[in-house]
Amino acid sequence: DWRVYASELDGRVLEIAPTGTGEVLYETGGAVIEIVPDGADGLTVLGRDDGLLRCRQEAGNLCEDWPTEVDPWIAEGKLYAGLRLADGTLALGFDGEGVVLLDNDGQVLRHLDVEAGLLNTEVMELNQTADGALWISLFGGIARVDVSRQRTHFARSEGIESAVNEVYRYDGQLYAATEVGFAVLDEGARPARFVPVRTASRHVECAQFIEIGGVLMGVCNSALLRLARQAAPVAWAPHGGTRVGTGMVRSPRNPSRLYVSGESTL
Repeated sequence: DWRVYASELDGRVLEIAPTGTGEVLYETGGAVIEIVPDGADGLTVLGRDDGLLRCRQEAGNLCEDWPTEVDPWIAEGKLYAGLRLADGTLALGFDGEGVVLLDNDGQVLRHLDVEAGLLNTEVMELNQTADGALWISLFGGIARVDVSRQRTHFARSEGIESAVNEVYRYDGQLYAATEVGFAVLDEGARPARFVPVRTASRHVECAQFIEIGGVLMGVCNSALLRLARQAAPVAWAPHGGTRVGTGMVRSPRNPSRLYVSGESTL
């Protein structure tokens, strides 16, 4: 019953529904790109020049500015599309910036751009299908994104201090092989973070994991390690300072045999 926006499809002609006298809610300063639901009794108005407005019936149909983290892009006239997703998240499409998912406080939950897999970042339109997938119309392509999948980023503040060469799940825990050693995710911490795997000595350029007989092994440039939750004793180290290298593979003919590459040996 937001009468000013009410419409119905009569055959092949879209007409304003005869619901009575319309009510002007807000005089916009520019084009309105999209109007999307906002809770049980509200609307979010996406203006190309005015930015985002929130209108609520319980507040006497009052429309107020809604500040968000993407206001600088909106101020540059880059906003092109908007969609309220089934879970209540607001998806915004930008020209040159991709798609941003916002929570109810205007904070960015996720940014979809070329690094996230889009062909380009020139968004024309957004749509969500019954299976929950977000379809993105791009300038020269179409993208499908499963927005139901949660993503968490781990960086230096969450214990990842260098490049990560491999991530491996073992015995219910997530391990990372990095340039400065092995780390394991402490999911009990708030927020969750990676902590170093304790070793008898420091190892660098750790590159790969493999399971042997139910035991997790990891290889670094100086040793092959048997990893455990509390300690990681050296299982094998080359003589004469030879670098172990970055590769290892289990023999398909003899599963108890493990091949490990060295700097100049195998």
